[in-house]
Amino acid sequence: MVVRPRTYEDDTVAEVINRALQTKPTDGSTQWSARSLAAATGISKTTVHRWLQTFSVQPHRQKHYRSAEA
Repeated sequence: MVVRPRTYEDDTVAEVINRALQTKPTDGSTQWSARSLAAATGISKTTVHRWLQTFSVQPHRQKHYRSAEA
């Protein structure tokens, strides 16, 4: 079985996940979606969605309030 080399480094994945958990979108939305996060980072929606699922990140189910400056 031939495995395709990784397209994104661990740092890029971590940045996207941290952005989803620690910031709010600049368009005034209350949480990130896979589509909005993909548009903001320039990474495909499918890839962002897969990363969110892999790490069980659900921005719409965060229990804490993110301030507007974050």
